[in-house]
Amino acid sequence: RLQILGDAAVGDILETRFGLLNKINDSTIEIFYVWKKRLDDGSYQELAYAEMAISWVEIISHGIVKASPFPAYYNDFIERMSNDADLPYVYNIQEHAFSSLEKGEQYYCAPPSPRRGRLIAQETITTTLEDGNSVGNVYFSNYGRWQGLVRDRFFYKIDKHYFENMGEEGEFVVLNCDINHLREVMPFSQILITMNVVDIWKNAIGLTFEYFNVDNGDKIKLASGAQTLVWAKKDSNGMFKSSALPKVFVDKLLEQINKG
Repeated sequence: RLQILGDAAVGDILETRFGLLNKINDSTIEIFYVWKKRLDDGSYQELAYAEMAISWVEIISHGIVKASPFPAYYNDFIERMSNDADLPYVYNIQEHAFSSLEKGEQYYCAPPSPRRGRLIAQETITTTLEDGNSVGNVYFSNYGRWQGLVRDRFFYKIDKHYFENMGEEGEFVVLNCDINHLREVMPFSQILITMNVVDIWKNAIGLTFEYFNVDNGDKIKLASGAQTLVWAKKDSNGMFKSSALPKVFVDKLLEQINKG
């Protein structure tokens, strides 16, 4: 779960800290991350924070794992993290660079359903070793990157003009991103990613995502995700201010919804 509080530019100096949030059991912990930007006067501005649950597993066979107790050296590391009082957890920042961004009037809200939202786009990704890690499975960070890929291709196809003017007429700013991982997948698998629209506001959009392994004609769910993005422009001071979504985007989204 990632909450974005501000933006970083080329040349900014960032500091990242992480610490223990909770030990669930002998194989799973929750950790937190805090990202800050160092300002010219030496102070810091919070950019984002995140929570992540991670489990220690034993590899049974290709793509098959089971939870296993942490080894002794990792338990020692967890103990050191739990005793580190210099890593405060930032979880409820009220005032930040993006706190003034407003969603505006709501135009659409999807009814509750097992797959909440209307399907508006999908992409099939062929993974390779480039998507893997040293263990051999597809690395988790790819799932967040694929959200951006499917989202940007969808809106670029509607009107590429907004992606070619360097934000002069506005751009999407992501406020949060969630991913819930359900299974492992290995390189050279075919992954189908679907994107659904859940909410449309005057200035913002709520999206959900589902990930499926579609090798050999099967369709096995790997993960689900969500994100909220707002349309914004920078003012004369370089600060993002929310702005109305381009009409061409809203019209296309509503058209897709009405198709059912």
